Amino acid sequence: MQGPNEFTVIGAMKNWDRWADLSRIKTRTLVLGAKYDEMDPEDLQKMGDLMPNARAWISDRGSHFTMYDDQLPCFTELLTFLKSA
Repeated sequence: MQGPNEFTVIGAMKNWDRWADLSRIKTRTLVLGAKYDEMDPEDLQKMGDLMPNARAWISDRGSHFTMYDDQLPCFTELLTFLKSA
């Protein structure tokens, strides 16, 4: 569906784009990411901005495993989000 790997998208998902649908997600959402993650932090922030009940938290030091790389800030943010229900 994607192609030979995540960086060479040539399959059926090549033109798959759901950005316009994010505004329809009403569930409280925390988008977690990191400065050195595979996904662009600007896209993570945009995702959080487009969902009406979401917010994004981007680690300044973490990578793809920010819950390991930057544990204290990551879990502090997660617990804050969960307690704010």
